[in-house]
Amino acid sequence: MNNRLLHPLTHKPYVSRNPVTGLPVASCIEEFYPLASGSVRLLHRTTANHISSIVENGLIYNSSALKVKSAHPDLRYNNARCIVHDVTEEGFWQMLTEDKFKCGTTANADILVVLDVPAEEFYQYHLNPRKAYQKSAGAVMGGVIPNRYLTGVVKMPNKGKNSPQYSEEDISEAGKFVASRLPLNIEPDKSWRCLLQKYNFQNQGKAETAKTPRCEREI
Repeated sequence: MNNRLLHPLTHKPYVSRNPVTGLPVASCIEEFYPLASGSVRLLHRTTANHISSIVENGLIYNSSALKVKSAHPDLRYNNARCIVHDVTEEGFWQMLTEDKFKCGTTANADILVVLDVPAEEFYQYHLNPRKAYQKSAGAVMGGVIPNRYLTGVVKMPNKGKNSPQYSEEDISEAGKFVASRLPLNIEPDKSWRCLLQKYNFQNQGKAETAKTPRCEREI
């Protein structure tokens, strides 16, 4: 498949297996798996020089990343919400037909990083009801979307002359093929529950000397 995203030196995918779960990571849209029930698909538009960091560390999305220019000198997002946004399975395939999302550095992005995250984790910890990451628990606590949820690193379709050229029919057929597969069984990282508990406790205005609620570590 000449539409696969390959490293220019090795001519192999930047990542073929998730470094945590060992599950396959798509290098083209035909290699995706359906979104599992109870999960949400997150999209991050980027360039090749950021792939290795995301694979190794997960995706830093919080507002603090925008403020530390020495650590992130090439970030030019309008706000933290533009770093990643959520779509449904249907919305994902519609977006591949025509991507209208434009914000900051996304204008020059030619690679799409995809993470399939449990909806409960994303909406309770990473995203507040008003979709303002700066005020969410995850953003305040230095939020990162764990790399265990990485499911795809692909070329953005129809982005330019060097990107894969898909017609609406091509994308529809790819979507039907993907839908015939079973979803990936990604074991969730439940450590966010303890972090959310700590965040809520700290915001209850209790004395600093009070004991933080004990939370068993969940893997």
